[in-house]
Amino acid sequence: MPFALNHTWRLILVTCAVGLFAASSPGTGLSWLTWVAMLPFALAMRGVRPLCGLAWGLAYGLGIWLVAIWWLEIGLMAWVNIPAWSARGLTLLACLYHALPYAAFGLVCGWMNRRGRALGPLRAALWLGVLVSLFPGLFDGSLAHHLFDQPLFIQMADLGGAPLLLFLVVLVNWLGAELLAGLLRRRWLWSRAVALALVVAVVAGYGALRLNQFRALAAAAAPDRFVSLTVLQPNVPVRGQGPEPVQAALEARALALAQAAPPGSVALWPEVPPALDCGRVPGGQALASFLPGLAAKAGRPVIAACMDYEPGPGGSWLFSEAQYNAAAFYGPEGGIRAVYRKRKLFPFAEYLPLEHRFPWLRDLFPGAEHYRPGGGVVLFDLGPGARAIPTLCYEVLFPGLIRQGRAAGGNLIINLSDDAWFGSSQAAARHLSLALLRSVEFRVPLVRATNSGLGAHVAASGEIMPGSLTPAFKAATLSRAMFIPGADLRPLYPLIAPWLPWLGLVLIAGDALLARRSRRGRAKGFDPAA
Repeated sequence: MPFALNHTWRLILVTCAVGLFAASSPGTGLSWLTWVAMLPFALAMRGVRPLCGLAWGLAYGLGIWLVAIWWLEIGLMAWVNIPAWSARGLTLLACLYHALPYAAFGLVCGWMNRRGRALGPLRAALWLGVLVSLFPGLFDGSLAHHLFDQPLFIQMADLGGAPLLLFLVVLVNWLGAELLAGLLRRRWLWSRAVALALVVAVVAGYGALRLNQFRALAAAAAPDRFVSLTVLQPNVPVRGQGPEPVQAALEARALALAQAAPPGSVALWPEVPPALDCGRVPGGQALASFLPGLAAKAGRPVIAACMDYEPGPGGSWLFSEAQYNAAAFYGPEGGIRAVYRKRKLFPFAEYLPLEHRFPWLRDLFPGAEHYRPGGGVVLFDLGPGARAIPTLCYEVLFPGLIRQGRAAGGNLIINLSDDAWFGSSQAAARHLSLALLRSVEFRVPLVRATNSGLGAHVAASGEIMPGSLTPAFKAATLSRAMFIPGADLRPLYPLIAPWLPWLGLVLIAGDALLARRSRRGRAKGFDPAA
């Protein structure tokens, strides 16, 4: 390059990369920037030494995660009832933790440079894709999810899921960085230009093929391949954001929304404050009879988020100590047909990690719930050919849960959530972007019902159905008939997903071994001396 990559230039490049990440984030309408968002970071990694690479990788990872989940502190203050300084500290710790894969990637870049095998585009995409995808994070998310509103470019998720999309995004960015570096040296790297054009053409071509297949199947499908689902969005304020409605007012609002659903449609009631119990406790809490009564009065099936319990010693419900965040399926007669108990609980909000060993944690997080995780797959039978996989809140981020539901025969994802805890931030948009990829990976439709906005009906192609995106912080009822393709599209990802981590580990271990054995090999990608 025509200038030395000193610390000042690396700081400028990493800052630009974080800024481009923010600009391409869900909700900005600039998701196309994803294809160049990592380009400055790729330039900043040229010629780094190991410790320098670790530091700049950590700085980049911390920056993008602060952009991605800064709003977590709002939810922690409102839900867990902790002071601002504590919420900000926890948010910062979470961001530092999730920045570790990027720090490890920077260390690898420096180590490879010392070995004379600098990371070229393919190897950079492999290493970063594997490190980010295998990291045991509390949250999911990467640049790949920013493409959620570009159906043409996310269809390859049915081959390799979000990890494959991240690999392609990194590959395109690194190829672009090499092209830019060559131009700055007044060299035109034809091989890199051809490779970049070929990658984009393959991704777009596969996307067009799969979208056309899906649309042809939907156009020719019989009526029994469709199921009508209605999103009920009550817009109930959370603590500190407005007066909470009393039981009668909340029930009246719910009934009005449910009665607006088309006959025969299944109504979806999201998580709301205050939590409603499912109605299985004899003589239960004040709101116990609300939800069964809602289905019976509306004359429609209802799937609703609620609290479920188990009887205590001697079968007494009065001494129940086990409570679950749950979703119940009510028939139009008001009876409970099935109950699903949430399996992936949100730490520090729905439970306190290590509380049994450190009881004093309860003093620091007084608002944390005492939920227990549920066990086993539960499907909701919505009628001929429609079996719903229920998920609550951020559970939909975990492809392993969806894979288990698909293996049990599920062919439709339902997600009930409440993003109102995070205020008017990008939390709802990011939640939607993360959930949407599940529909492409498993080729099943997704219906997301939320309390406060950005609920959606998503086709198995990953396309948000026109007019189905609910408005933010407004009460709404939206219905759509969802096409269930079944096995027609045959995604590969559910079959190979359990083996992808092992394949990734084998590939990066082999690459590291080759680098160790060839201390004096020439780099095929970036020139560390440039």
